[in-house]
Amino acid sequence: MIKKMIKKMLIASTLSLLLMSNAKADEVRVSELSGPRIGVTGITPGQATNELGSYFIGQYGWQLETRFSNGEDFCGLAEFVFLVGGTEQGYFLPSLSSLVGYRNANGFEAAVGPNLSITGLGFVLAMGYNFKSGSLNVPVNLSWVPSTNNPLFGSGPTGHRISITFGFNMDRKKIK
Repeated sequence: MIKKMIKKMLIASTLSLLLMSNAKADEVRVSELSGPRIGVTGITPGQATNELGSYFIGQYGWQLETRFSNGEDFCGLAEFVFLVGGTEQGYFLPSLSSLVGYRNANGFEAAVGPNLSITGLGFVLAMGYNFKSGSLNVPVNLSWVPSTNNPLFGSGPTGHRISITFGFNMDRKKIK
């Protein structure tokens, strides 16, 4: 399954590079965006739920996004999302995701990349929708981190993590 996903990512990346190579360098726009994120994560049964005693944790954090576009119908995205989960239950459960993906003109977005948390290194798949009003972006995302076997966290699978998060950010260059 992972080999198929990697193959699809390589094909998508190659196509994106080919499409971007047709644009003149002075037409490409790079936007730096950042803002808060908040959400909830559901965890399937496994070592994580055994340790936490809960199937849900709150999430709070920050997203750094770089958007690459040339005025066409889609743009490339590179993101870092830092979240801290479980504070409502007295836990400090940090995670960091590095994502690469795209967003189309209608607001649909999809991205993939590595995820680092106390359960170890995993892979995250994310998709969502970006609501836009002027310079303000309100991304709403659904992400999935498959269960892993991490001997540091305990024996057996850690449990799948499915999160829904939202937040806001804006392109500061458009603010007048």
